[in-house]
Amino acid sequence: MKRTLCEDSDTVTGSKKKAKKNLNWVSRQKVRCGEVPKNGGICSFSGERRNHKRHCQTEHPWAVEPYKIRNDAFGVGGRWDWRVTEGAVPDQQGDNPRVVDAGPVQELQPHVESAPRGAAVSSSTETVIAPAQPHGCQLEPRVANLEKDQQRLFHLVKNAGEKAPPPAEASSTGAYDFALLHHARDISDVKKAAQNHIICLPDDNLVYCAVCRPDFDASNTMSKGGKAGLIKYEFSTGTSFPKPAVMPTAFSRLKESVREHLISKTHKRCLEAKTRDSEKEAKAARLQGSVSYRVIRTAYHVIKHSMPQLQFEKMITLQDINGLNMGNIGHSFMQMNRFRREFFLEVLELLTRHISRTACVAVMADKVTVKHRTIDITAVMAVVPEAPSGHLIQSFVVGAPVVKKHDGTSLANGWIKTLAAVGIKSPKQIAAICTDGQYHGLSVPSKFLEQLAKTQEDVRERSMSPCVPMLWDGAHLLALAEDSAKDEDKCLWVWAVVNSITRVTKRHTTGKGRELLRNAQKKLGLKKKCPRLWSTTRFAPHAAAVLKTFLYNMPAYLHCLEAEYRTSTARPDAIEVLRNDLRLLRDDVCFRGQVAALLDVYQVLAAGSRDLQSLQKLPWERQGDFADMVGKLTAMAGALKAAVRPKRREEGVNKAGERKGSSNLRLIKAMPHVRMVADLDQLSSSPTSGVVDDMLKSVDRLRALEGGLNR
Repeated sequence: MKRTLCEDSDTVTGSKKKAKKNLNWVSRQKVRCGEVPKNGGICSFSGERRNHKRHCQTEHPWAVEPYKIRNDAFGVGGRWDWRVTEGAVPDQQGDNPRVVDAGPVQELQPHVESAPRGAAVSSSTETVIAPAQPHGCQLEPRVANLEKDQQRLFHLVKNAGEKAPPPAEASSTGAYDFALLHHARDISDVKKAAQNHIICLPDDNLVYCAVCRPDFDASNTMSKGGKAGLIKYEFSTGTSFPKPAVMPTAFSRLKESVREHLISKTHKRCLEAKTRDSEKEAKAARLQGSVSYRVIRTAYHVIKHSMPQLQFEKMITLQDINGLNMGNIGHSFMQMNRFRREFFLEVLELLTRHISRTACVAVMADKVTVKHRTIDITAVMAVVPEAPSGHLIQSFVVGAPVVKKHDGTSLANGWIKTLAAVGIKSPKQIAAICTDGQYHGLSVPSKFLEQLAKTQEDVRERSMSPCVPMLWDGAHLLALAEDSAKDEDKCLWVWAVVNSITRVTKRHTTGKGRELLRNAQKKLGLKKKCPRLWSTTRFAPHAAAVLKTFLYNMPAYLHCLEAEYRTSTARPDAIEVLRNDLRLLRDDVCFRGQVAALLDVYQVLAAGSRDLQSLQKLPWERQGDFADMVGKLTAMAGALKAAVRPKRREEGVNKAGERKGSSNLRLIKAMPHVRMVADLDQLSSSPTSGVVDDMLKSVDRLRALEGGLNR
């Protein structure tokens, strides 16, 4: 049995026919209270009509009787109006003379709910019911209704004002003042309304957006970005039009163009990007000023400059004394291992990400002995497009494992493990392999490529022969050529000079000899330079530095050897060696000339070696530098011959060093006169020979006058 509510009575009937006659009523009609309690908010009661009156009497005794739907207000089209009692404001009366329209309170509007299946369809399934009032226009009910509406609006604004979302246009366009823009009569008001994002160029008659075109160039208006954010305006029209002046059409169009640009998608996208960048910069600034960032920066400084771990604690203490807040954790030198590991993993991850986006890389390897342990330095060379123009090609050390087995297979396996850590797992990712002769002698590159191909999942890649060029390092080849030249019979004097330099330098590298050298440098007014020892495994730049330091410290070495010789109580053989070294530095001019000549040669070789090791030069550029180096060495040899040959002829010594029966000493002394005679002969045959004759006559008269004065 369905229960129905009749319009004129609250009786319940079980007749289905009676319910069908009046389609405006449904069974179990629900209502919602909607009153505003004293503590704020809105009453959430929702139930049947018969329980609503009891609820209002219990919970809201101060409230008026609930609203009621007026069935006689239905229109022709089946629409209805929500009505209140006659006590409402007269200006808000509707078409029905007995009722007036409700105020603009959103919470008083109906909330539509779907009726259960099979129930009769009504104009609304949820209503706020109000009983009918007697006809008339009374003052007190109107005042009471106005006070209640005012109280409801106050509570709604107080409770939901902060939660309400901002207007879509304001939130998406940076809170621009479009009202000010609409009423603006001055260009300054337009800028103010646009948050000063609009920049004016009166000389070019242009107005552009600083957000969309941060790097705007007036001479290139069709740069990247097209015409977005660029507006033309004739500034000769004027920039201020106070009332009652008539605003020109051009200025109105300018305001409209500015408004259209500010609400455009392009400007919103640029503004969002600028906001994100500003937030990132602010976050980075806060991070750089934090305590943890200071500690991490200190650890990075220690690691970058290869300082001892104890230096980390000292630098933390120094910064704390200088007034910086360094915190109280992570200051132990034992944390350096953790910092070093984290830095390594972070850089390795960045490098792996870069290699994954790169077509190919080059692999380089070399051995280094550190603290009696051989380390296999493995590096990759890649192109970095984001780097400056002078650093597009960079090399990265990706591993330095300790070499336990010195055979080719073990070294190749070490390469595979090291390169797999940075994502190099296929021969296609390798453009070339460059090593020295030791690796080529053990066939490490070929074994590495074969084993790397076997690890591929694709059968075709495993069966294909890798096509990767295996090169010798240019600097190593230059060092091999240098060693071969020094082993020639004509260059045995080079090893004699090198041995003498090493013998003298070793006396002053450590201990008392080092102290004597420092005192001698201070006494002679020389800058302190530490002595360097010759190395057969280093390249030409190191040899040039050794020779240059030896020549600079030679006066100090001589002073130290003289003092040591005067006070020496060593064995006779040691004193003899000391005497020979002293004579070598003091009396042997040939030795000093040989050292200076070697320095000149090795400076040229050092420049060539650096060019061969430069990463920023292309192969043909390095070949050109190598040709220039060879040309310089050839020119030096020719200049040396041109300087030595006349001296040999003067002494009557031929090319082989043998004596001749004649001497060219007189010819050498007469060469200035020969040149003068040749010049005069050439001038006598020239068009200015008359001038030469007059000059010679004047010279003769001067000589005669000089002779007369002498007599």
